[in-house]
Amino acid sequence: MRWIVVAIVVAVALPACRRVNTDESAELSVARAGALVAQHKEQLILNDLTALSDEAAGALATQKGSLVLNGLTITSPGVAAALSKHEGSLRLGGLTTLSVDIARALAEHDGLLILDGVTTLLPEAAKALARHKGPLRLDGLTTLSPEVAEELAKHENFLGLNGLTVLTPEVAAALANSVGALGLRGLSTLSVDVAASLSNHESLLLLDGVSDLSADGAAALASHKRPMSLDALTTLCPELAEALAKHEGTLSLKGLTTLSPEIAAALAKHLGVLGLDGVTTLSDDAARKLATCEGALVLDGLEMLSPEAAEALRANPRIRLPEKFR
Repeated sequence: MRWIVVAIVVAVALPACRRVNTDESAELSVARAGALVAQHKEQLILNDLTALSDEAAGALATQKGSLVLNGLTITSPGVAAALSKHEGSLRLGGLTTLSVDIARALAEHDGLLILDGVTTLLPEAAKALARHKGPLRLDGLTTLSPEVAEELAKHENFLGLNGLTVLTPEVAAALANSVGALGLRGLSTLSVDVAASLSNHESLLLLDGVSDLSADGAAALASHKRPMSLDALTTLCPELAEALAKHEGTLSLKGLTTLSPEIAAALAKHLGVLGLDGVTTLSDDAARKLATCEGALVLDGLEMLSPEAAEALRANPRIRLPEKFR
């Protein structure tokens, strides 16, 4: 019953590994590329590499794990096409813009594609890139036009746009049409209009940067039917808790570390899965209020409870507790 966001975090994270440096003044030969692939099967990082032949790109693409080429500036569709055959995660942070031809070639890549250096994107390039079938991260984009948002929303897998700090209602409405999970962790606040637009999104919605949310904004978001994460909220007023409790899907509020009895009573009305993994302790009264919940409740972060509080929570089979309190 652990919170579903873990699956997304694991899917888009790159494992830590020793960096492999290359001489950026020397062209990487096919033989050298093959040797590096053989030595680094889980992750290969070549951030000093700025240029690559089609043939060397093809050799690097045989690596099956994570391939990181953050220094590479691709100007040849041939290089992009060769790299697109890579079967693991591909990170190309050196690209700041994408031509339609490069976008079309990279879209053939089937795994996680991270293009977090891209700061500008034209609608035609966004349309081509949206054909990509794997998870896609474009965290370097800080603004989106409605036209680009409309094209990116056609992408059918996870779409990460964590560089966006502001959304207009028009852009929010366009992005809400995407069918895959949507990452918007750069947003710190939401207007009611933007919240209402995002509530129409029909997949996992990651809003882990939102730390300022009005009760009206929460009420608008509550109509979202799929999993949602608001882990940057560290405190809730009663009105905000009441509004969020009306959300019927999976809701993560991992930023909360403790709950007053009043807030606990409000959140207990949530009928979906409620993740409160950040809560480390509960008073007896707050525990009794939470114990009345009718939905599933995850409290894996609890460190301290009185015997009375633990007994009250254990009595509800829908509540998940750390092993020491079960």
